[in-house]
Amino acid sequence: LRRWLLLATRIFILVLFASALANPRFAPVSLSDPVSANLTNTHTVLVLDDSYSMATNVSQEPLFSRAKQAARDLVGAAMQGEAFTLIAMANNRGPVIRNPSFDTARITRELDRLSIAHGAATLMTVLDSVDEVISAARQRFPRLTSTRVCFYTDLGFNTWSVIARDNVRDRLQRIGQNAELFVIDVGSSAGGNLAVTGIQQRQRLVTTQTVVEFVAEVHNFSQQDQDERPLKIWIDGQVVANKKVRIAANETAMVKFQHRFRTAGEHQLRFELSPDRLLIDNECWRCVPVRDSIDVLCIGGKSGAA
Repeated sequence: LRRWLLLATRIFILVLFASALANPRFAPVSLSDPVSANLTNTHTVLVLDDSYSMATNVSQEPLFSRAKQAARDLVGAAMQGEAFTLIAMANNRGPVIRNPSFDTARITRELDRLSIAHGAATLMTVLDSVDEVISAARQRFPRLTSTRVCFYTDLGFNTWSVIARDNVRDRLQRIGQNAELFVIDVGSSAGGNLAVTGIQQRQRLVTTQTVVEFVAEVHNFSQQDQDERPLKIWIDGQVVANKKVRIAANETAMVKFQHRFRTAGEHQLRFELSPDRLLIDNECWRCVPVRDSIDVLCIGGKSGAA
């Protein structure tokens, strides 16, 4: 049932995407059913999702690698007269290739250079870039008589859930009036992801005489309960504790750990989950400054009062 719910969420995002457009020039596409190539006088905007969830491994291959290969295949099949621009969704510096390029070798090189960003994508910012690129291309290259936008994405909920907002829908409608939109879903509805999302330190000041308590926040982003998930706790590169974590679907577990540091100085604390399909969020670090003692100045109102 939970897997069906996750699949329904992905379908819901696609339905919102399609319904946001003023005309039905939209098509969800799978990797096994690629976007048509060999279209002359066409400007294709390649939009690659490089947010951290695209590091998820499926069959020992990151989703981001799948996306780049699908985009490379499209570029490699281009005919003379086709032009491409390139946008990375989590790149806050704007389009990677802003002006239409007819040099397929250059497009391929830029695709190869792209890497996963350790952050999320902001859909509205991405759509602003798409709109800007399309408008500029129409002015500079009027012979490019048709335009299409190809989104290569895992349809991550954190990025795409905002598609129901009025400003996002309005921007999609504007883009849809000038271009065909394709969503190439490189993700998978199966499996789940756990992440260590934070570490709290109960005591602010720590000495070599203090037993300090830490609390790690472990969130289950999947639609399945997770039982007995191994969690290692490291201090200064050494494993000091092993725990098992049980987390219900879409819930957060608080994992407590107490420790006394024997030496003063800066110590590194790390909570690490056992590997899953998305490795990038399986661990969280904290630097803990430890002192031998803490000097205290007591001030009284009169002699001996302190």
